[in-house]
Amino acid sequence: MEGSGDIVRSQAFLDAFLRGRTGRTRSAYQIDIEDFARYIEESPAAAVARLLLGGDPVAGRRLALDYAVELVRAGRAPATVGRRLGTLRTLSREAHRVGLVAEAPDIPTEEEAASAAADRGTAAHYLFPRHPAEIDRLDVQHYALREALDGNYRAPIDSPRRILDVGCGTGQWGFELCAEFPEAHVAGLDLVPGKIDRPTRYSYVKGNILHGLPFRDGLFDFVHQRFLVVGIPLAYWPAEVADLARTARPGGWVELVEVRIQVEPAGPAIGRLVELAKGLAQALGLDTTGVVADSIDRYLREAGLRSVERRDFDLPVGLWAGRVGELMATDLRAGFTRTCEVLHAHSRLPIEEGIDLIQEASAEFERHHTLVRCAYAFGRKPL
Repeated sequence: MEGSGDIVRSQAFLDAFLRGRTGRTRSAYQIDIEDFARYIEESPAAAVARLLLGGDPVAGRRLALDYAVELVRAGRAPATVGRRLGTLRTLSREAHRVGLVAEAPDIPTEEEAASAAADRGTAAHYLFPRHPAEIDRLDVQHYALREALDGNYRAPIDSPRRILDVGCGTGQWGFELCAEFPEAHVAGLDLVPGKIDRPTRYSYVKGNILHGLPFRDGLFDFVHQRFLVVGIPLAYWPAEVADLARTARPGGWVELVEVRIQVEPAGPAIGRLVELAKGLAQALGLDTTGVVADSIDRYLREAGLRSVERRDFDLPVGLWAGRVGELMATDLRAGFTRTCEVLHAHSRLPIEEGIDLIQEASAEFERHHTLVRCAYAFGRKPL
């Protein structure tokens, strides 16, 4: 949140900016500025201070781009998106002209906003925003799951030749399947590419899960998907699992691994962080009550699969639980950090409070012997 001095300076700048306009032009500028302020969930003066006076023009541009993407996703007319961005651009240039800022943020164009909205695709619903550290977090999560489940899968697969990993993240799971099955080809589908150094029998496929899988029917011997409760809205799940089943060959297997946004036993800091994460997830239409984890076996049956098996399991969090607990503590700290960064960017959580909560949560992992509730299920497509 900007300081009171910046807000006072921003208010004076806005007053002078609007005094120089009359009639419809002034009214249009006021509407655009108020809409931007609603997105920030601050007063117009505080919102403009965030945009212009944060001291980092790159961060100001990123904030304007995030706002523009939300306008596109909300279905605003291109003319409206263009006008709102034009207002921010005029404010930016005027702030530089009058000496309010030494370097003004470069406000994106309408075309850049449309391109960014299309590129983010499924990420529009992903709880954790794209971040360089996300690759590390996903790998840590992978190693914890592999150790906790004593392997990379639980379905009774036998020498698969074609494997699909949906929501592949870094690609590490698929890389290890390539090593385990030397004759297999693994396709990893995600909106964003993971690691660049891939095995020769691994193919990254860019795709938006919510738009359907770009593969023909019955192509894969084994279809795998895990921990996408943080990226697929609750309403999409039955159809999405049916699409997974569609791509499996007769006799092939589909496996799901899912997590509940539920961390317990929990102290006050863990509880607060989980509630903050749930608030973000709910706003994205994601499951916050464990419905998906409770229903994965039902989704598989409804998709026509047979021999469905399910198991609930817990992932321990903290040094008290050895290697798996250490990995999961790292995973949760990173996830909570991303959550706090998002909330701070929208002025909903002071950064200092977020840091304190994460530090206290780390201590609570040890005091309470915290667990993350998970489940897996697999089923076979009829011959």
